[in-house]
Amino acid sequence: DEILPKTAVVFVSHSMPMVSRVCSQIILMDKGKSLFQGLDVSKAIDLYYTRFISNETKELFSDGSLELLQSKLLNVSNYYDKLPQINWRDELKLYFKFKVNLKIDIPTFSVIILDKEQRPVALIERNDNLSPLKIKNGILEFTVSHQNVQLSKGIYSVNLVVSKSNGKSPLLRINNILPLQVIHKDEVWQPFLLKSKYSNV
Repeated sequence: DEILPKTAVVFVSHSMPMVSRVCSQIILMDKGKSLFQGLDVSKAIDLYYTRFISNETKELFSDGSLELLQSKLLNVSNYYDKLPQINWRDELKLYFKFKVNLKIDIPTFSVIILDKEQRPVALIERNDNLSPLKIKNGILEFTVSHQNVQLSKGIYSVNLVVSKSNGKSPLLRINNILPLQVIHKDEVWQPFLLKSKYSNV
């Protein structure tokens, strides 16, 4: 911190938290070519992480009871290179459609949100026995929402675990169902940016 104001430093790293802290200008390189160069460090960091997004969902386990037909993010504010974006403090609303192959009770759904480093940062509250979900003509179709999302700016992915109604025996597990990006003017590295109010005492 003492050296930086008086010195030109070329800092080469894959550690985006360090790049965000140290750099006032940025060049994003790929195989010796510049993909981005400029003063907008946070934009280059987003581009860096976007390059690692896989569009392939990965089914890790299925007992054949049900299969995911469709999933998507609703009330999207914008798309950036096919990446759905929502604004900080918007409603996070997900849509799921399953084909039910065997006679089962309504299962328990665990929707897990992972950050750009693939660390789990949040779990959307699971459904319970009082939830209104119903299977109609072999199809289970529903939305799940979270009001006022306060995940910090960045790129996230969604994993899904479906279990029997007791929540213990797995029926289906799929990673990377869909990516999403939370938009905010500030780049922070803590997983949550909590809304606050400052008042004089």
